[in-house]
Amino acid sequence: MRLFRLLRYRLSKAESVGALFMQAREVAEDTGSHQYPVLFYLADYVGSGMPGSISAVARIIKRFPTLAQFATGAGTDFRLPPRSLSNLPAPWVEANPGARGGGVDAEVLGSIAQGVPRSFPLVYAAFVFDRIDWFGTGEEIAPPAVGQRPLSALAAQGYLSPSIGIVRLSDGERSWCELSTTVEIALPAPDAHRLPPLNPVVRAHVDQLGKVHLENLVAAPSDEERASVALAEQQARTLVEEVRANVTGPLAGVPLPFELPPSPEPGIFPGPLSLKPAALATFKRRGYRHDSKRSRHGSCVLVKRTPGGNWISLDLGLGGWGTAILFTLTIRGPLWAHGMGVHVERGQRNPPRALADQETLDRATANAGAVIDYLEAALFRKLDGIYGPAPAWFVYEQ
Repeated sequence: MRLFRLLRYRLSKAESVGALFMQAREVAEDTGSHQYPVLFYLADYVGSGMPGSISAVARIIKRFPTLAQFATGAGTDFRLPPRSLSNLPAPWVEANPGARGGGVDAEVLGSIAQGVPRSFPLVYAAFVFDRIDWFGTGEEIAPPAVGQRPLSALAAQGYLSPSIGIVRLSDGERSWCELSTTVEIALPAPDAHRLPPLNPVVRAHVDQLGKVHLENLVAAPSDEERASVALAEQQARTLVEEVRANVTGPLAGVPLPFELPPSPEPGIFPGPLSLKPAALATFKRRGYRHDSKRSRHGSCVLVKRTPGGNWISLDLGLGGWGTAILFTLTIRGPLWAHGMGVHVERGQRNPPRALADQETLDRATANAGAVIDYLEAALFRKLDGIYGPAPAWFVYEQ
């Protein structure tokens, strides 16, 4: 098993991509990682480059012509300008389908970062300072680990390689930045009950980047473990699909405490709805705790360990202007994960039914608790048996 600590930072709204790039470069060089490659993904808005619009990618190529080799076109119409530039390696294939590799001078990429968003109004900009020698040993760094799912270009912070990731995303009305680091660490002793603290040398480097907001531990199978992990995955897949088919519609064998009233007429919205009190009342007595760091406005995340030390995360949210309850769950261990949406009434349509009032929301949440009771026996305990227990020291979320 390979083990990685992923740290995400708390940023102010004033943080710019250019400033974060310079900060990350300074930290990379402070570690002694003078040969680090910088990976990137730069993407335009849909329709950019059409008459009357601006193509940020075209602007970048015009200023730095050598970057044209990393361009990906817009479909089959080659009259349109390229939509993105990237040298991201596999498994980021959706961002770089041509697998165009090669390095770009950090000065050039720094200039591009400084130009976001005024000179280069990109919808998405990601920079990853890869192969960071956090421990300052000068030893060769192992190749990136292959994750359990294909990595998305929209999740640079999930790259399983010693690195610093910067992401800026814009939807046209608002934008936000993310800064993260990934550190590969040694496995604790087999009899360890707690994860040791981060090496002081590494801690000093990661703290240079700012205040850590979230920290996750992520594992990837070693070459020797891949076959056994694949076998367990095959055994679990049929069970998960059967359970998913039931909790997204029929809910057979689930004694729901309430029949929910009909949906209100279209265009009729309830007053303010409050999800958290009902969610806490329903799930705390079932052993779940509120994860305030990962809960967002209009959502409530609740978590707990299974008897086998694996991890359940429930995400209840209000969608559709606060008029529908959305319920998803994830259950995972160090080397596996399964997720699904959950319905709170039989035959629930998709998208979910509208909520008439607070009482309906409270009853829907109570129904969600009944579904979780069913899943405890039908899924959670069985997955513990298929995959086996997690180490006592494995920390899922901090």
